[in-house]
Amino acid sequence: MRLFFLVAWITMSLNSALGQTGSSIRISLWSPTAEFVFMDSLGRRTGYNPIVDSSFQEIPGAGYSHEGMDSEDPNLPAVTASILELSPAFTGSFTLNVVGQEVDEEDITLRIYLIRESSGEFFEFADRVSKTRMAQYRISYNLDTTKPLIAEPLSNVLSNSSLFATHSLWLEQNSTVYSGDIGVNEAGSPPFLNSDVELTIGIGTTVSSKSVKANRIKVKDGAMISAHVYYNELE
Repeated sequence: MRLFFLVAWITMSLNSALGQTGSSIRISLWSPTAEFVFMDSLGRRTGYNPIVDSSFQEIPGAGYSHEGMDSEDPNLPAVTASILELSPAFTGSFTLNVVGQEVDEEDITLRIYLIRESSGEFFEFADRVSKTRMAQYRISYNLDTTKPLIAEPLSNVLSNSSLFATHSLWLEQNSTVYSGDIGVNEAGSPPFLNSDVELTIGIGTTVSSKSVKANRIKVKDGAMISAHVYYNELE
């Protein structure tokens, strides 16, 4: 039986995997049949989608390649490592989509490592992904050491959310949110719904949630938030 292993790690090292200085992102996927597509907040993609037989090389500084390994079992296909290298890495929100069908009955093992060498931070995320659900993940990386490093299944974000948007979200005046997470997935570009930011919490709005997450958040007069708030910019 063969699993396929997706290991994504971000390193900031003078001796990165590419032999270059500065920050870098490396993603590798071991599988006979599956591939992945990595997308930034501007919608630029790097990777390969085997379902539609399309390759993408749109993110500056990112390369996508393959390395092969023969199977020890002649009844199983060779395993291919799909590898993405991005150097230098940059602050932003990314989406990772694993596509294709696995030949085994085992679940998929996912590991994501985020490292900020300048502050000595090391973030590890591990997941076992069932083949029957969408394998899609959100990664948030920031060179600013005061900002959090985030990696999580997008399906988990959706299932726990009472309000979730891809590009922008506006809680209008005197709205009330009683439970559930609130989030905007992308660090996007205008136009937004309100105030030129991804998430606007309107005048007199009350939020009682576990978490509120967006790249930029505008909190208007009289709004009250009882939640953990994650952001890159707050007004």
